Amino acid sequence: MEENSGITLLGVNIVYMITAILLVTIGYTLQMTDIYTGLVLTELVIILGPAFLFVLFRKASLREVFRIKKTSLKIVGLCALITFFAYPVGLFLNLVGNLVLSLFGELIPMPVPVAENFSELAVNLLIIALTAGVAEELFFRGLVLKGYEAFGEKRAVLITALLFGIFHFNIQNLIGPVFLGIIFGYMATKTGSIFPAITGHFINNALSVIIAYGAQLYAGETGQAAE
Repeated sequence: MEENSGITLLGVNIVYMITAILLVTIGYTLQMTDIYTGLVLTELVIILGPAFLFVLFRKASLREVFRIKKTSLKIVGLCALITFFAYPVGLFLNLVGNLVLSLFGELIPMPVPVAENFSELAVNLLIIALTAGVAEELFFRGLVLKGYEAFGEKRAVLITALLFGIFHFNIQNLIGPVFLGIIFGYMATKTGSIFPAITGHFINNALSVIIAYGAQLYAGETGQAAE
């Protein structure tokens, strides 16, 4: 199957597999060495690199494939609001999934950096929320979604969301990303622009970062009070 853009489904699947292999090998190694540098290199080089090279190799339009199209601030704001209210739903779905998984064995905490001060919070917002939001949305709601459009809009959104969830390579964090991936997919297809999905992804990750920071502060204050 091939779209008029020149982006083939086979090609997109190959890029997805290559990117996944690079992520679980080089990407994880880089993150274990230095979490922040590793995350930046993972998002911008490992995830975005193969996607951009593939589009250039196919001589396709970067604007078309990655949906780089202006949209109104009203739509972006609405998508941000939708993500804000969808965030607890995603958390609940992950919680339900983890409750089921806990019946079969001990759950392992996810290795996510938690800010201990405002400077680290700003860094986390920049890297975990913004950089990841931009890179992963360009890859999934840009290239991958474009490749699956031959199956129809709804199927393309659902399949891309499932691939997005799998891409986290953590069964404890699968259902939530799939749910959010569906929302981001519809944002991209309905608006024709990548920017609402990027905004939604940023809001979701930013909420996670801020809540983790708040919990850290609360735990520290509670500990001091107990002493």
